[in-house]
Amino acid sequence: MAHDCAGLVAMGQSDFNRGDRTPAESIRLTFALYSCSSESAAHDLYASLNLSGAQVSLSESLGDEQTATRDVLKSSADVQPTLLSVKARSGTTMLWVTAMTSEQKTTTERTQAALRLLRDRVQQAKEGIKPNVGARIS
Repeated sequence: MAHDCAGLVAMGQSDFNRGDRTPAESIRLTFALYSCSSESAAHDLYASLNLSGAQVSLSESLGDEQTATRDVLKSSADVQPTLLSVKARSGTTMLWVTAMTSEQKTTTERTQAALRLLRDRVQQAKEGIKPNVGARIS
């Protein structure tokens, strides 16, 4: 578990849901942020958080280390939910974003935009800048 990681200073998570509860009509984004005491501790945490599913290529670099996967989940619904997960480490910070919806809506571009939003906001906080980043993920 991430909270058992030596060197973990702080962590936070936020979930956003839009639409009905069926995979065809909804999207759920989860943002998680982990702050570690050293780059080594952040790397160890990054390595310990396993993502399920097939590897997915990202079109741009989002940090010192990054991994993306897509996994079709088992469900009794007509449309199988798809989980796209992206984790990235930048220095002492580890970011993890997941998107769950239908396969057609769970795109790498949407999840990458969400991760970029989180990464840029963290950078603004480190620099003491008033938050002004945003993303439209429709």
